[in-house]
Amino acid sequence: MPSFRPALWAGIVLATALLAACSSSPPTAPATALLAPGVHQQSTQSPVADPVAGTASTRVAFTVFVPETPGPHTLVLIGGGFGEPRTAALPGPDNEPAASYWRRMQRQIPKLMARGHAVISFDYRGHGDSGGDLRMLDPAADMQDLRAIIDWAERHLHLARRASNTRADDPLVATMGGSYGGAYQLLLAQLDPRIDAIVPTMTWSRLDHDLLPDGVVKSGWLQLECFLGQRGKVRDDGRFVKLCGLAKPPQPATLGAVPPADARGHVDYLAGSGWQPWLRQQAPGRARPVDALLVQADEDVLFPLNDAFENYRSLKALGGDVHLITVRAGHVHSLAGQKNQAPVCGQAVPDAFDTMLDFLDEKLRNAPRKGLPAGTLCFATGERSAEWRADLPPDAGPGSPRVDLAAVDVAGTAPLFVPLSTPVPAGQVLLGVPRARLDVAGAPGNVALLGLGLRRTGQLPVLVSGQVTAVQPGQGRELALPAVAQALQPGDELGVMLWPTHPQFQHMKSVAEAVPVGGVLPGNAVRVGGQVWLPVTPSGGAR
Repeated sequence: MPSFRPALWAGIVLATALLAACSSSPPTAPATALLAPGVHQQSTQSPVADPVAGTASTRVAFTVFVPETPGPHTLVLIGGGFGEPRTAALPGPDNEPAASYWRRMQRQIPKLMARGHAVISFDYRGHGDSGGDLRMLDPAADMQDLRAIIDWAERHLHLARRASNTRADDPLVATMGGSYGGAYQLLLAQLDPRIDAIVPTMTWSRLDHDLLPDGVVKSGWLQLECFLGQRGKVRDDGRFVKLCGLAKPPQPATLGAVPPADARGHVDYLAGSGWQPWLRQQAPGRARPVDALLVQADEDVLFPLNDAFENYRSLKALGGDVHLITVRAGHVHSLAGQKNQAPVCGQAVPDAFDTMLDFLDEKLRNAPRKGLPAGTLCFATGERSAEWRADLPPDAGPGSPRVDLAAVDVAGTAPLFVPLSTPVPAGQVLLGVPRARLDVAGAPGNVALLGLGLRRTGQLPVLVSGQVTAVQPGQGRELALPAVAQALQPGDELGVMLWPTHPQFQHMKSVAEAVPVGGVLPGNAVRVGGQVWLPVTPSGGAR
């Protein structure tokens, strides 16, 4: 298990001390001048130093959207994705249900304002007009920047308040956002007790597992992050840019191609990002319960459902009111043929964004609950089909349907499909985490690329949920594959697909400076044996 970044641990102690110092009273005197309705460009100073500017504090830039309706207002913070600037102008109407998920996230701002919420969209440290350098959500830096924004809001906005276990006049605050904008919420809610509810979407639990599965560079996504850094969309502290040099051709695209110290540094840098590393370092009782609505996509090929499952378990164990909705498309890969899809979870959740807003109204404004029965989870299994469950689906195990791989040679360019030896009974659904025990043989740097496949009568096999993972050579490799969700029809044939190369792991070059980024090279060839267990369970009836 990679260890938490040592440099962050001292920062966490500092963050905890800062939190204790301000948790029992407002950060400053009451406001004397409140912002008028409208859109306002603002900034404040974070108490954390800015190494780029050489100053003792850091400028944090943000845009405030104040509703026309009289206050007091509840407050919602919206964070963008990695490299994405804040929303600085009022977005247009949210009238394209199938538009990009990320575009629609920002278009929730007018709808939030119409419901009586003030909204703040901000630039992270190292992004946009904010100062500092990229820290990948350091609790002692990035989180203190965001806490400074809430401090500012308490002074300059007419905020709704209620008594809490820390203050008699606690402001009502919630957070939204996706991807990088989902990850910040999970950590901020632990470091600032003013956060009442969170809606983290399409985000990670363990970033190293997502970008470097089994030590293989998922170049189709790392290339995008590096491109943003090269174009100046983020200001790096010198560590992230080193990832961009991983496995330059003709080197293989595995961490075995770089010196061990560098490989350990890459993994630890990513492994220390987000709230799960922080959570694993806490003494019992230190983390607090938080009400949360998680939204993830089974066809998200950057952060698969496994991330949401781990975050859900952790939040649930802390005791909050926690819900999970899965939709079809999140981070899509156009070179792999993926497309944006409306964020739907069956007929009961026709638009996940409406469910998010209803959740925030319930938590901040005591509105009646809508669309989320207590203790239920919604899993999209098709464009308009879904499974409702009381808990997460079990992982595949020894009693699950099994695909036997008998020394399959994978080379050339075409994928292979190895089916189950027996058909799947009627009334089943493919939902959960597949498990595998694999023997992979190949030259150093060659890797197995595999996922689950579905072949319908008279059709070619297709990849299930868009999920492909990489496995390096070795004997008896036991691992969890990316989770999947798929409704089944009579006559469907399930199996395992194997590729010699795939767009998610291919070499590409950035548009900015033609800097090569690691990926599986042409000529990749392996022999794969072993077993893959499929998470086939009885369907509760698609809804």
